[in-house]
Amino acid sequence: MAGGLFFWRQNDGASPLVGSEAEVAAAESAEDGEEQPSWRTWLRLPQMQQEEENDVFSYCADLSYQTRLYGFLTCFALGTFMSISSSFFVAMIAVKPAKFAVPYTIGNVLSLGSSMFFVGPKRFFRTMFNEDRRIATAVYLASLTMTLVSALYLHTGLLTFVLIIVQFCAYLWLMASYIPYGRTMLAGTARSAMSMIV
Repeated sequence: MAGGLFFWRQNDGASPLVGSEAEVAAAESAEDGEEQPSWRTWLRLPQMQQEEENDVFSYCADLSYQTRLYGFLTCFALGTFMSISSSFFVAMIAVKPAKFAVPYTIGNVLSLGSSMFFVGPKRFFRTMFNEDRRIATAVYLASLTMTLVSALYLHTGLLTFVLIIVQFCAYLWLMASYIPYGRTMLAGTARSAMSMIV
């Protein structure tokens, strides 16, 4: 799975300027005729970087880097193992959909959430719900929830299978957004596969 991509690439953007700093930046941009950060913004960069570091490590203040690394690897490995091992129960999805759906879904959540050991919960959810990933995240979380409801309460094999496909596609689209040109490559691969089938 690709949950570790949250650790490698974060696109939070710089903190917005407020008050007089915003006015100074706007005035300088107007004079130059182009969008450029003011010297005040560059002076604030070390402070903003320190705030980001504090944001990350405040959730893991008592954990060393080695401990956080072990936590990440453990959750990621366990999630991957559960997702792969659930494939042994695909044949039972018609009669006992929970045998496949539950370990697969929990495995996805573990591998996806393993990056919180490095980036912290706040930044983890902030990147998932930014403008580029908001729809993919909503579809993924909705399909994940409905998969568990369908498997555990409705016991509908066909609906569970369809929801798992939706969950898998949303997961891929979400993960591709953390790779440069990832969504372009994924869309191209999907088009090529569809052209071969049709």
